Amino acid sequence: MVDIAPWVTGGFVFMVVMSLLHVRFLWMPDPLMSIIAWDWIGGLHGTWAVALICGIVKWMVLRIGGSRFYEERAVPFVGGFILGAALNALIAGIGAFIAFRPIPG
Repeated sequence: MVDIAPWVTGGFVFMVVMSLLHVRFLWMPDPLMSIIAWDWIGGLHGTWAVALICGIVKWMVLRIGGSRFYEERAVPFVGGFILGAALNALIAGIGAFIAFRPIPG
């Protein structure tokens, strides 16, 4: 049996240190990106590419529009986009359940 305590402790310490460095130095990448970057399954399915594109778009918005534009325009836009996608999935799921209800028996 493998003792996972050193690995969990090491991962925790790494994330805390990277978070502190990210707060202190704005050019440091977000430590949560390391989870996506090192994920084996995500690498197979291309999750890293989506995260990379999102990171580049965020960097460009902050670079061109500044933090005020990011906070006042970009964050509400993305929040509305995510909410709209979630509501679309919910409505489509309910519609599919009603339209294609399984027949018991």
